[in-house]
Amino acid sequence: PGEAPIDAEHEQLLLLGIYLITIAHVVRDRLLATSEGMLELSSQAVWGMIGFATLPIVMSLGTLYAAWQARRPTPGATWDSIDLSHLGGDA
Repeated sequence: PGEAPIDAEHEQLLLLGIYLITIAHVVRDRLLATSEGMLELSSQAVWGMIGFATLPIVMSLGTLYAAWQARRPTPGATWDSIDLSHLGGDA
């Protein structure tokens, strides 16, 4: 009855888009609208927060890569390459 939830791949792309828009806004604001005195007082805090915000983006690249690879599964069944006679021990 409701809308389908956003899948992981689209969620990560949304996160990346929001991050890029935020970085562009911060850089534009600091270049065009922030006074020189305020730039000196706030540079460590702002760039530290941007660095901290970059961590989930870097980690999401692994998720995007995995989602991209999942689009092209290997031929054959998943369990074909596993020797089932060695599993389970003595039965």
